[in-house]
Amino acid sequence: MPAKVQKPWLGFNAASIPPALIQGIAWQQDYLCRCLGECLYGEPLDSEIGDLVGVPLPGARWFSYVRYNQSYKTERMDELLRTNPRLAKLDAIRAVPMLREIGQAYAWEHVKLAHLI
Repeated sequence: MPAKVQKPWLGFNAASIPPALIQGIAWQQDYLCRCLGECLYGEPLDSEIGDLVGVPLPGARWFSYVRYNQSYKTERMDELLRTNPRLAKLDAIRAVPMLREIGQAYAWEHVKLAHLI
């Protein structure tokens, strides 16, 4: 904590709460879908759980599941966020064209017809 902030006020962390809640809910839903369905593709959730692709879990698989999700944890994405800080905003409306290009490049690399049939 910065030295000048001796006693943080109630709203000190308020700006980080909505993105944290959204990310936590998205992670939980992704995890549940991977457990209830047969996960065919997805980035690792974390270092303990992994990606659950092809992992035999107890119980019947109710559906097939793929998760195409551009991760912003790579060096390439760190550089992109450094050069375009507006992409980090929750409401980055003006960055939509750039985000579309990023999504298309990701899709060309990761989306496979075999995952969807």
